[in-house]
Amino acid sequence: GKQTFDTDPAGEPIATTPAMSGAAKAVTSTLSRELAAHAAARRRNEAALRAQLSSNDRLCPLFPPPKPGIVPWRAVFRARSHEDAVAIYETIQRSGSVAESWPDLPAEIRADAARHPAALALRSTVISLPIHADRTPAELMEAYDASPDVMA
Repeated sequence: GKQTFDTDPAGEPIATTPAMSGAAKAVTSTLSRELAAHAAARRRNEAALRAQLSSNDRLCPLFPPPKPGIVPWRAVFRARSHEDAVAIYETIQRSGSVAESWPDLPAEIRADAARHPAALALRSTVISLPIHADRTPAELMEAYDASPDVMA
């Protein structure tokens, strides 16, 4: 089943590799033109989602627009209340599009709520939407417009 808005996944942090392998560098260099096209598509789609969803009085962008040269992977919005966040999240999920809650918090933060009010406030109101490179802005708008409650 799908994860609810208020559920944080359990488990250990994912290990990361600090540097790119030689094979990854070779693949990246040969695909640079494709990567540039994907980056441009992500920038267009982030701007379209930002413009469309910022017109909703229940949401506002959490971060300023990305600077030139930055490739956005998520459009992150803050709902005016936990109830609005849950309603918008569930509506987007029902429409078949992806919405994520953010940030995932470890149990220790929830266990000591008095020490972490800012983290808990963000966790209860932030919605993150993936920025797709394989859709046009019109296709993204159609996907979200299929959910009138998101735009209301």
